[in-house]
Amino acid sequence: MKARILAGEQKAIHGEIDNISAMLATSISPGDIPLAQNVDVEQMKQMDEDPLEVVVEIPAGKSKRGWNYTPKSLQDIVEYTKQYTLNGFLGHQRPEDVSTEFVPPATHWIGAEMRGDKAYFRGLVDADAKSLKRWIRTKRIQEVSIFGFPDLRKNQTTGEMEVVGYEPLSIDWTPLHRPGMPTKIVGMEMNDITGEQLDGTFEKLREDLRAAAKDYFSIGDHDYVWVRSIRYDNNTAIMEYEQQNQPAKLYSIPFIIDNQEVKLGEKTEVVEKKIYEPATPAGEMNKGGKKMDFKELISNLNGLLQTGKVTYNQVFGEMAITPDKLAGEMEEIKEAVEAKKILGKVKEALGVTGEMDVIEVAKNSKKALEESSQKDFTKTIDKVVEEKVTGEMAQGLVKKMLKVEDGATEEIIAGEIDKILADDLMKKVLSDKHIDQGPGIGSATSTTSGLRSKRAQI
Repeated sequence: MKARILAGEQKAIHGEIDNISAMLATSISPGDIPLAQNVDVEQMKQMDEDPLEVVVEIPAGKSKRGWNYTPKSLQDIVEYTKQYTLNGFLGHQRPEDVSTEFVPPATHWIGAEMRGDKAYFRGLVDADAKSLKRWIRTKRIQEVSIFGFPDLRKNQTTGEMEVVGYEPLSIDWTPLHRPGMPTKIVGMEMNDITGEQLDGTFEKLREDLRAAAKDYFSIGDHDYVWVRSIRYDNNTAIMEYEQQNQPAKLYSIPFIIDNQEVKLGEKTEVVEKKIYEPATPAGEMNKGGKKMDFKELISNLNGLLQTGKVTYNQVFGEMAITPDKLAGEMEEIKEAVEAKKILGKVKEALGVTGEMDVIEVAKNSKKALEESSQKDFTKTIDKVVEEKVTGEMAQGLVKKMLKVEDGATEEIIAGEIDKILADDLMKKVLSDKHIDQGPGIGSATSTTSGLRSKRAQI
């Protein structure tokens, strides 16, 4: 058995990340690329309910890393594929795991051909890689990466590093915007699909970010801005901005890519810090660094969704989100939306504008309404008491004794006054006061005569 010791060899494994400048077209169909030895593609397709074949084009030339891939290096990969085929994974394996780890392939590269200085590879997406098929068809994944042993030589004239040979391990799928060589999907075996050429290379993204930053900062003749780093987990770029005769500043700026156009969000000034920590905390094993808070978790999840590493179905499945649970959440959202609409109508009715506090305005309005209602009720009591009792002192005493609920009608007030006046004790107290019960108010069974009483000495 022939074994290769990866660690300690002079030749190291490299994953030269090769981005696809994708073009979904029929210029080269999978059937145009000859199959590798002993490959029965029809039998493979029969085992898949939804087979998908693709053709990837890789031209000779300089990669984004600065290595110059010669046609000979691509020819080596073509010849290897024609003889042995190649696997394709979702991302690269770690070099230290290559000799011991088995990863189910996502794509089978079953044919290859060299045309001029371009290499073409024919791939059949694995039957179990349903998500990858969806991502390819919807253009969410359009980039591949060569992974293997490059044979490097330094050009003594130009000083550039040239790849003059290559022993491949795999051709793997990668997320959008990663550094590498320009590659293309030039053919797909599927129905009713058209497309246009898209450029998704890492360097192109960096250039687009810098161009957007120039407009963002209104760069003058003596000002400078450049991209320090890009984070894919939360779509954030670190920009260094320097104005003439001013110290340079660092900004963290979120970005989105909308219809192949980079758009920048609100900037936040940041500072660069270097922290030195123990590789393994004392007394315990390092389990992967600090614990992320909720905001960081959501940012990372958003990055994974945008790059296609995870799908919404996967997220919902892991979180056990069911249609019933979603329906309940949507009902709460609906209620919140309705409440917002009602609040808008209340603000309009109260005349709330600008930065006015609608709660405070409502409280003041309620207070004013209550005060107005209390004044009207007090007037009603005064009116009935004046009609029933003569004399300010007597009227004041009756008011103090009167117990009625706020908002009581004149009839109820008059009835309560009659009860006070009919009490023997109150008659004695009021014997030296003038009492007058006016007609037309009070109970129909009242027997008071409306006589005036006046105290006299005998």
